[in-house]
Amino acid sequence: MLKQKKQGAGLEIKTFQDDNEQSYIVYRYSTASGVNSYHVFAEVEAKQVAKLLGEEDSSNTTNAWNKLWRYENEN
Repeated sequence: MLKQKKQGAGLEIKTFQDDNEQSYIVYRYSTASGVNSYHVFAEVEAKQVAKLLGEEDSSNTTNAWNKLWRYENEN
């Protein structure tokens, strides 16, 4: 038997860009009662973050992230 799911809440995603061309990803969570909460993430280069997280071979960004993703799932 399936559990009853919450209704009336939603998650919306938009992107914004400032005058310096920095991109932001904004999540807005809206409840049924009309209360909104916002979460903002600054966009960064995936290759740069892979290096910061310890992936030494970041010449291929997809491969680097595949390795990081598998490592996190295993631990």
